[in-house]
Amino acid sequence: AAGYASPTSFDSGGTASVLIFAAKHLVALDPQSGRELWRQLWETSWDTNNTDPLTYGDHIFISSFSRGCGLLSVQNGKPSLIYTNGLMHSHLSPGILVGEYLYAFNGEAKQETDFRCFHMLTGEVKWSRKDPAFGSLIMADGKLIVLSDKGELLLAEASPSAFTPLARAKVLSGVCWTPPALADGRLFVRNAKGEVRCLALGPVPLSRSWPSATNPAPRIRRRLARRRPTPRPFRRWLCACHRRRRSSGRAQPQRNLRSRARPGRYPRRSPPPP
Repeated sequence: AAGYASPTSFDSGGTASVLIFAAKHLVALDPQSGRELWRQLWETSWDTNNTDPLTYGDHIFISSFSRGCGLLSVQNGKPSLIYTNGLMHSHLSPGILVGEYLYAFNGEAKQETDFRCFHMLTGEVKWSRKDPAFGSLIMADGKLIVLSDKGELLLAEASPSAFTPLARAKVLSGVCWTPPALADGRLFVRNAKGEVRCLALGPVPLSRSWPSATNPAPRIRRRLARRRPTPRPFRRWLCACHRRRRSSGRAQPQRNLRSRARPGRYPRRSPPPP
């Protein structure tokens, strides 16, 4: 038995509380003293509640993959259950609540799942689709950023009428259950193996669109960074040392210095007599 949900702040009637979605109950605590304010029974077949509670005014929406979902209303410090049904089974990601509409993945991971829009106050499904079937999502600039469990990234408007992707691309391999993170125009995605990628979002500046002598493309820039030509002063010094050694009859330059020279740079000498 376990409750994996994160503590969630909730304000009802001017009273602040912290919601704990535990193994068998939804519990409200006083954030100052930790005193229990109320609790609502929510039992599941595995005693496991994973997703965070979602709040909307005086309402609290909870969901579990093995039981379904429920909507509570808190009045005068007491919770009451408005409805419970099996139209939304949240397993890992709680989804994104935009107004009265919830955009979330329904079903247990690696089982029969889909992505759907759910009207939270009435418990009605507005639409559902199999592509993507499972994953996690966040919201930024009024748009949904969805990372599927197969590593495909989708961008779409949050609309209760239909889901229409504006852009999509494969950005990661393996199983991807971790929600993406967005900071300063950079999107960080991660898979179950711990591989992390950073993606730059937004339009590409015109100065970076085409390579030039002063601003090469990123791939060309990396290629130039790998090339490390020998500085000209060092080459002059190396040639001068070689000439002095030849004129004085001393031994040849060290092997590591000769290995840096290009083939045919220095004439091959016969070994000195014994």
